Amino acid sequence: WPPLLMQLLSDANALSSRILSSRILQPAFIEMLKSEFKDLIQSPFSANAPVLFWQKTEEKWEEGRVLATDPMRIVCKDQVIRGLEPKHVLSHTIAGVGSLMLEAARQGHSRLVKLLLDARVSPFFSDRDANTALIL
Repeated sequence: WPPLLMQLLSDANALSSRILSSRILQPAFIEMLKSEFKDLIQSPFSANAPVLFWQKTEEKWEEGRVLATDPMRIVCKDQVIRGLEPKHVLSHTIAGVGSLMLEAARQGHSRLVKLLLDARVSPFFSDRDANTALIL
Protein backbone atom coordinates (compact mmCIF):
# COMPACT_ATOMS: atom_id res chain seq x y z
CA TRP A 1 0.00 0.00 0.00
CA PRO A 2 2.80 2.57 0.50
CA PRO A 3 3.58 2.87 -3.24
CA LEU A 4 -0.15 3.30 -3.96
CA LEU A 5 -0.54 6.03 -1.32
CA MET A 6 2.55 7.80 -2.65
CA GLN A 7 1.10 7.60 -6.18
CA LEU A 8 -2.16 9.11 -4.95
CA LEU A 9 -0.31 11.90 -3.13
CA SER A 10 1.79 12.58 -6.23
CA ASP A 11 -1.19 12.54 -8.61
CA ALA A 12 -3.24 14.79 -6.36
CA ASN A 13 -0.57 17.37 -5.62
CA ALA A 14 -3.09 19.87 -4.25
CA LEU A 15 -4.51 17.22 -1.91
CA SER A 16 -1.01 16.24 -0.84
CA SER A 17 -0.14 19.85 -0.02
CA ARG A 18 -3.35 20.27 1.98
CA ILE A 19 -2.85 17.07 3.98
CA LEU A 20 0.81 17.63 4.73
CA SER A 21 0.60 21.39 5.38
CA SER A 22 -2.74 21.83 7.09
CA ARG A 23 -2.72 22.21 10.86
CA ILE A 24 -6.10 20.46 10.86
CA LEU A 25 -5.56 17.63 8.34
CA GLN A 26 -1.98 16.82 9.36
CA PRO A 27 -2.89 15.65 12.90
CA ALA A 28 -5.81 13.61 11.49
CA PHE A 29 -3.46 11.91 9.02
CA ILE A 30 -0.99 11.11 11.81
CA GLU A 31 -3.76 9.83 14.09
CA MET A 32 -4.96 7.54 11.30
CA LEU A 33 -1.44 6.16 10.91
CA LYS A 34 -1.05 5.76 14.67
CA SER A 35 -4.33 3.87 15.01
CA GLU A 36 -3.60 1.59 12.06
CA PHE A 37 0.03 0.90 13.01
CA LYS A 38 0.14 1.49 16.76
CA ASP A 39 2.52 -1.43 17.31
CA LEU A 40 5.02 -0.11 14.75
CA ILE A 41 5.12 3.60 15.54
CA GLN A 42 7.64 3.70 18.37
CA SER A 43 9.37 0.34 18.16
CA PRO A 44 9.22 -2.19 15.37
CA PHE A 45 11.16 -4.70 17.47
CA SER A 46 8.48 -6.63 19.31
CA ALA A 47 8.89 -10.34 20.01
CA ASN A 48 8.89 -12.47 16.87
CA ALA A 49 9.29 -9.46 14.55
CA PRO A 50 11.36 -10.11 11.42
CA VAL A 51 14.55 -8.04 11.40
CA LEU A 52 17.86 -7.56 9.67
CA PHE A 53 20.82 -7.37 12.00
CA TRP A 54 24.44 -6.44 11.33
CA GLN A 55 26.76 -9.37 11.87
CA LYS A 56 30.05 -7.62 12.71
CA THR A 57 32.25 -10.68 12.37
CA GLU A 58 30.99 -11.47 8.86
CA GLU A 59 30.37 -7.81 7.96
CA LYS A 60 26.96 -8.41 6.44
CA TRP A 61 23.26 -8.03 7.18
CA GLU A 62 21.47 -11.22 8.21
CA GLU A 63 17.79 -12.00 8.58
CA GLY A 64 16.49 -13.03 11.95
CA ARG A 65 13.58 -12.73 14.35
CA VAL A 66 13.47 -10.87 17.62
CA LEU A 67 13.20 -13.34 20.46
CA ALA A 68 13.43 -10.79 23.28
CA THR A 69 14.72 -7.32 24.06
CA ASP A 70 15.82 -5.41 27.10
CA PRO A 71 17.83 -2.21 27.48
CA MET A 72 21.15 -4.07 27.25
CA ARG A 73 20.65 -6.49 24.36
CA ILE A 74 18.50 -7.73 21.52
CA VAL A 75 18.23 -11.47 20.99
CA CYS A 76 18.05 -12.63 17.37
CA LYS A 77 18.33 -16.00 15.67
CA ASP A 78 18.60 -18.03 18.87
CA GLN A 79 21.68 -16.15 20.02
CA VAL A 80 22.33 -13.22 22.29
CA ILE A 81 24.17 -10.48 20.45
CA ARG A 82 25.77 -8.32 23.11
CA GLY A 83 26.64 -4.70 22.46
CA LEU A 84 24.25 -4.53 19.52
CA GLU A 85 23.35 -0.90 18.94
CA PRO A 86 19.86 0.03 17.71
CA LYS A 87 21.36 1.13 14.39
CA HIS A 88 22.53 -2.46 13.89
CA VAL A 89 18.99 -3.86 13.89
CA LEU A 90 16.50 -2.92 11.18
CA SER A 91 12.87 -3.84 10.68
CA HIS A 92 11.94 -4.73 7.12
CA THR A 93 8.17 -5.02 7.45
CA ILE A 94 6.82 -4.45 3.94
CA ALA A 95 3.34 -3.20 4.80
CA GLY A 96 3.89 -1.01 7.84
CA VAL A 97 4.15 2.70 8.40
CA GLY A 98 7.94 2.45 8.13
CA SER A 99 7.58 1.22 4.57
CA LEU A 100 5.51 4.35 3.87
CA MET A 101 8.39 6.49 5.17
CA LEU A 102 10.84 4.52 3.01
CA GLU A 103 8.68 4.94 -0.10
CA ALA A 104 8.24 8.67 0.61
CA ALA A 105 12.03 9.03 0.86
CA ARG A 106 12.52 7.11 -2.40
CA GLN A 107 10.17 9.50 -4.17
CA GLY A 108 11.74 12.60 -2.60
CA HIS A 109 8.69 13.47 -0.48
CA SER A 110 10.69 15.02 2.36
CA ARG A 111 7.66 16.67 4.01
CA LEU A 112 5.99 13.29 4.52
CA VAL A 113 9.24 11.77 5.85
CA LYS A 114 9.57 14.66 8.33
CA LEU A 115 5.92 14.34 9.32
CA LEU A 116 6.37 10.63 10.05
CA LEU A 117 9.58 11.21 12.01
CA ASP A 118 7.83 13.97 14.01
CA ALA A 119 5.11 11.42 14.78
CA ARG A 120 7.84 9.21 16.31
CA VAL A 121 7.83 6.59 13.57
CA SER A 122 11.01 4.60 14.05
CA PRO A 123 13.75 5.47 11.54
CA PHE A 124 14.98 1.87 11.78
CA PHE A 125 12.71 0.48 9.05
CA SER A 126 14.39 -0.77 5.91
CA ASP A 127 13.91 -2.70 2.73
CA ARG A 128 15.54 -6.12 2.41
CA ASP A 129 18.78 -4.44 1.26
CA ALA A 130 19.02 -2.49 4.55
CA ASN A 131 18.20 0.88 2.94
CA THR A 132 16.39 3.22 5.33
CA ALA A 133 14.59 6.50 4.68
CA LEU A 134 17.49 8.29 6.34
CA ILE A 135 20.11 7.10 3.87
CA LEU A 136 18.14 7.50 0.64
